[in-house]
Amino acid sequence: MCFTLLTFLLPLQLLRGDYGGLPNATERAEQILGRAPRPARESSAIIKGARQCCAYERPVPTARMLARFVHVHFGGAAVPTAAAEMDDCVIFGP
Repeated sequence: MCFTLLTFLLPLQLLRGDYGGLPNATERAEQILGRAPRPARESSAIIKGARQCCAYERPVPTARMLARFVHVHFGGAAVPTAAAEMDDCVIFGP
């Protein structure tokens, strides 16, 4: 199956860092999610302190958002959503 077709079938999660990248990382991320047929805004995030293309440099918030994505879209395990546990991310709301 080609990548273009998969983008219509699967939700898109966007995780990127805010360090050393474009000064408008949040706006840029919104543009990318806005073009996606199935954006996963509730589990996409700007990971604070990670380089723009390496969100995994901050493993805890990155893993938290990956777990949230799997839970919401594929029925994975429950993920804590208390505000105190999300303060190292900027989450895109609906």
